[in-house]
Amino acid sequence: GPTGNVVYASFGTKLVWLEPETGKLHEVGDMRSAQGNVTYAEVVYAYGNVPGEAWLVTPRYDATANQPPPQLGKLNLCTGVVSDLVTLTRVGTAPTAVEGLAMAPNGNWYVSTGAFPPGATQYLTNKLGTLNVTTRVITDLAGTVDTIQNDMDSMVFAGNTLYGIDVATGNSRLDLVTANLTTGNVTLVGSPTAAGSSAVPLRLAYDASRDQAYAWRQSDRNLLAMSLVDGTVTS
Repeated sequence: GPTGNVVYASFGTKLVWLEPETGKLHEVGDMRSAQGNVTYAEVVYAYGNVPGEAWLVTPRYDATANQPPPQLGKLNLCTGVVSDLVTLTRVGTAPTAVEGLAMAPNGNWYVSTGAFPPGATQYLTNKLGTLNVTTRVITDLAGTVDTIQNDMDSMVFAGNTLYGIDVATGNSRLDLVTANLTTGNVTLVGSPTAAGSSAVPLRLAYDASRDQAYAWRQSDRNLLAMSLVDGTVTS
């Protein structure tokens, strides 16, 4: 297994970790139930300062055939086993999509949630909220995510600042924003364009020990360093 700080990622049902210095990938195995009879592919997870463990939401979207609404549980980073799944709830309407999950340095959890709006072509997670990981209750913040698609696809804390990205592959563009943790509104940091849809970074990660953000895209499938100053990436 890994020693020191590494970057975790998932491809389909497979959980992997990467060496930031080299980009070399190591497979942990399937993200699965303890019995091994259920595997999980539509996931979002974040480290919560417990060694070998992350909190995980699955499925990210509830429209997949025979899938339950989004549930929160724990992911064993050494084995891939998922446990303690409980459905997320919210005052008002329960979320049907969860794309962003991150823990602040003070231990508070935040999520980006949404739905499939009428007339839309995809789920839009345009609300930020706090998450009580014990009760699985989400409390929306008042503001909305105002980006090119009004969508927070992935988010991380760097220090006390919450960063998020809106992945607009159809526009060959990425919006990098910071979020106000009191209002839920966002501020645009940068909108770098890409050579094509496959070159737009899809996910965001952050390594506090190296003070470095990372991203991944389909065009080359390499681990990329992302600047939190303007959203540009380098391989």
